Amino acid sequence: MNIIYYFLSIVIISYLLIATRINDTNSAKKRKMFAYMFAIICILITGLRHVAVGSDTYAYFRQFEAMKSTSWASLWHDFVVYLTGGGGKDLGFSVLMKVFQIFFGEYQFFLFFVVIVFYVPTIKYLYDHTTNLRSLFIACLLLAALFFQFTYTGLRQVIVFGLIIISMKYIESKQLFKFVLIILVAATLHKTAIVFIPCYFIGYVKDSRWVYLGALLLLPVLFIYRNTIAMFMAVASNEERYMMYADGTFETEGTPMFTALIVLIVIAGVIYRKRIMIMFSDSQIITNLIIIALMLTPLTWVDPNLMRLVMYFTLFLPIYFSRIIDAMPKSLGNATTILAVIALSLLMIKQALPYAFFWQEMALGDNYL
Repeated sequence: MNIIYYFLSIVIISYLLIATRINDTNSAKKRKMFAYMFAIICILITGLRHVAVGSDTYAYFRQFEAMKSTSWASLWHDFVVYLTGGGGKDLGFSVLMKVFQIFFGEYQFFLFFVVIVFYVPTIKYLYDHTTNLRSLFIACLLLAALFFQFTYTGLRQVIVFGLIIISMKYIESKQLFKFVLIILVAATLHKTAIVFIPCYFIGYVKDSRWVYLGALLLLPVLFIYRNTIAMFMAVASNEERYMMYADGTFETEGTPMFTALIVLIVIAGVIYRKRIMIMFSDSQIITNLIIIALMLTPLTWVDPNLMRLVMYFTLFLPIYFSRIIDAMPKSLGNATTILAVIALSLLMIKQALPYAFFWQEMALGDNYL
């Protein structure tokens, strides 16, 4: 079942109906209606999925069920060992599952909890940082193209993405302690969240001209030395699985579509930089986060798993792209919107994963056999 056809149809038709059929000049009201609709459809599709959907959903199901027979004493001991550097894999997630099971013992409810933690703050962030319905629509569609099908699989990191978005208000309000606290909590779910801590300071680099220039000049060098950089980061993490990713022995064709997408968007950002800065006072922080995503993109050509590192920063690509369109002349902005809708829709359809609702029959993937 290709759920993406239904998803895209609902999202695009809802946008057109809200934009053209609802006689209300209140842009905020229209945006709120679309935001609610988009959040509900994303949460329902991902929350109602079968355990065989995605490469890791069933593995997390087994982990969730095993946690029911794990004692609090054993879990606490393992968590203390983990916090003191004694090993273990992101045991904050185990603690979270155990706490969740106090209230709900069904895995399906847990899937809903995970996607709510991601989609509610993320879509609210898109709503708060857009000024018109078209911008919100494009931002949501790009968010779906980048993250919708990832939410089928990466439960731990999906929760972390939601926490990253929540932490942004503390960058904007310059509350370092609260920001670091959220990121440290996120790191107990997925250690890679630590890479976001420097963003508190990087976000306030003032002159975007030099940020753009430095990133574009460095990009070819970063591609040449991508394996060395990946190995350095893996050694710093002291994690065996990251060492495996950095070895570069995985046969991969790289990420040409994603790389082309982010390079084109950044080039467009350079062209409309001044206008974006005038129109949106908070654009400096978001711009710098996108530049970091661009500079980390060569790592995705070492091993596709390293895309998970880049995704912490591509979370802000939807806002960035929607603001570029807002900064364009009206006719060009309209044309770009149409092309973006077509391109992103085709991309989602091409990359669509097999899907079934939890009440339907679906065989497990080959990775479990």
